[in-house]
Amino acid sequence: MLKYVKETFKNSFIYGIGNISVKLVGFVLVPFLTNPEYLSIEDYGALGVFEAISQILVFLLGLGLFNSLFRWYYEQSEKENKSTFFTASILVALLVLSVVFISFLFREQLSILLFNDTNYQDILLLVIFSTGLQAVGILPATLMRLQDRAAFFTSSNIFKLFVTLIVTLYYLLILGDGLKAIYIGQIAGFLSYLVLLIPYVSRNISLRIHIPVFKEMMGYGISMMIAGAIAASVNVLDRFVLNSHSGLEEVGLYSLGYKISSLLKVFIIGSVSMAITPIIFRKINDEDNNRFYTKTMTYYGFVMMICIMGISLFSKEFLKVFTGSTAYWASFSVIPVLAFSMFFVALKDIVVTGLHITKKTSRISITTAIISGTNLLLNFILIPYLGAMGAAVASLISQALYFGGLFYFSNKAYPIQFEWYKITLMFVLGAILVFAALLTTNWPLIPRLAVKIAAILLFPLLLYPFNFYEKAELRQIKIIWYDWRNPKNWSHNIKRLFT
Repeated sequence: MLKYVKETFKNSFIYGIGNISVKLVGFVLVPFLTNPEYLSIEDYGALGVFEAISQILVFLLGLGLFNSLFRWYYEQSEKENKSTFFTASILVALLVLSVVFISFLFREQLSILLFNDTNYQDILLLVIFSTGLQAVGILPATLMRLQDRAAFFTSSNIFKLFVTLIVTLYYLLILGDGLKAIYIGQIAGFLSYLVLLIPYVSRNISLRIHIPVFKEMMGYGISMMIAGAIAASVNVLDRFVLNSHSGLEEVGLYSLGYKISSLLKVFIIGSVSMAITPIIFRKINDEDNNRFYTKTMTYYGFVMMICIMGISLFSKEFLKVFTGSTAYWASFSVIPVLAFSMFFVALKDIVVTGLHITKKTSRISITTAIISGTNLLLNFILIPYLGAMGAAVASLISQALYFGGLFYFSNKAYPIQFEWYKITLMFVLGAILVFAALLTTNWPLIPRLAVKIAAILLFPLLLYPFNFYEKAELRQIKIIWYDWRNPKNWSHNIKRLFT
């Protein structure tokens, strides 16, 4: 068990660097994008709508085939994997070209449909092209994860970061192209990334269409595609409803709050998912797999809650330091609610394990469809009265229901005894501490920060009286404490983590 925890930590850290590089552009640009000199609040709101479109479209264009690669990779020979990878890549590339061509023909009508305005048609086309390149790039990125090429994954994404950042800053600050600059930069980054991967891809393909297994993979992949697209819609439908009820300015404020809370998705959820998913599939036939899945859920929830508390408590200070206009400070109010919804976003990746093992992914599609409709209904009910806060509350409720629905179906297909008492305890205790610490919002900076830091430090300590820790875990905590309490040992201990 400890071996897999160590492997997960090591790969999560490496993938985390890669994920940071992928998303860092958006955060580096926050001071510029929130500065009215470069982008109005309305345009920032339009950016939120475009990001929502991209999140949904990337699942549709990918056909869920990256999920299929995960499920079948360890069951095929190397030759079969190469031809399967080639087949999947060709299919996704052809679909992307078709969608970009159709979007070019109907770009004006699409702009009117989304914004009741033709001014966004050229940017919309750039968004679709950029998303198409991203969909193509997901397949080789998935292959890197399957082959445990975490270092190559990270270095190639850092390269993409630099290209994207340089091109975006040039078009934004020098040429003053506003929203166009963001997507021109993304296209340049994705193209350079794909060119860099040509040698790697060429070594891992066989120029042969692999039909037999691919048919089965398509059924699995399309189920996952539908589930992914609907799941993404649960996260982004609020942008469209906010736009129709409150306008792009409100969308802009909410989008910034969502972006801050999504730091959890970028740095923690994405990194852990990349590291843990291959291990989950490798352990399907192991005798101790049930306990591994159980403890993974608990440990993951523990790490997530500490991070959620950090984002919730210090987002106000972040906004004051990094935004280019005081108008964006109002985004602070929705961040804690959105951050707590990420607790369910993270753990659903573990709770759905039973459905992946039994290949009953259609249950995921059914659940996500129901939750998507529920989320849309909640947004229509809450946004007219609560605005952006209504959208945040709808997101929290929807993600909790989504998590519960996936557990119901997954548990019926393949029962796993998760530690529900501990999961519930972490969520309730974390929420209480955050709520209490946020009462200091109007205090002077130093005492306010002291209370917030104390709340985070108290969280693991307050779990102890509730019998959260097992005896073996307490012994391991003592060992870790003795190993790490002396700074002289840190260099040696860090090397041990990554060997």
